[in-house]
Amino acid sequence: MNPEQPAAPNYDFIFSPQKPPKKSGVVRLPTGGGGSWGLKIAFIVGGTVLVLIILGIIANFALGKRTNTGELTILAETQAEIVRVAAKGNQASDQGIRNAAISTQLTIQSQQQTLLAFLAGRGHKVGTKTLLLKRNPATDTQLTAATAASNFDHVFTQVVVGQLQNYANTVKTEYQNAPTANERALLANDYNQTQQLIKEWP
Repeated sequence: MNPEQPAAPNYDFIFSPQKPPKKSGVVRLPTGGGGSWGLKIAFIVGGTVLVLIILGIIANFALGKRTNTGELTILAETQAEIVRVAAKGNQASDQGIRNAAISTQLTIQSQQQTLLAFLAGRGHKVGTKTLLLKRNPATDTQLTAATAASNFDHVFTQVVVGQLQNYANTVKTEYQNAPTANERALLANDYNQTQQLIKEWP
C-alpha cells in the first residue's frame, strides 16, 4: 500500500492573476473617518435647508392668501356711517343734492352688502352692533347746527363728499394690500364707483 502522494502546489494565481472588478459608474465618496463626519454634516445641513424652504413655501401659500378681515370689517363700518349720513339728504332744498345723496346711499349700501357677503364667505360674520362703531354724533350736531343756520345744503355736501374722499383713499390702500385677486377686484370696483359718486355732487 503506497502512501498518498502530496498534492502538487497550484501556481495558477501567478500565471493567471484574477482580473480586478470593473468600476461601476457610481462615484463613491470617501468613507474615511474625517470624510465620513464631514459628509454627515453636509447631509444634515442640506436637509435642514430643504425642510426650511418647503415650510416657507407652505406658510406663504397658507398665510399669504389669508384675507385681512379686520381691515375689511372697519371698511364695512365706514360704509355704514356714509349710508346713515347720506340718508339725511332728504332735508336738502336743492334737488341735485338730494339726488346725489340718494345715489350715494344706494351705491355704498350695495358695496357694503357685497363686502359683508365676501367676509361671510370666509367665515367672518359682521354683526349689526359692529357696523355702528363708526357712528359719529359730532356729524349730527354739525348738520343740526347747519339746519338752524339755514346752511344745511352746503354743510351736508361738504360732510358727505369728505366722507367719500376719505373712504376712497382707504379703499385704495386696502386694494394695494389685498392678498387675493378676488379681493382686489371687489375693492377696485368700490373705488371706481366712489370716484363716480364724488363727481355727481354739485
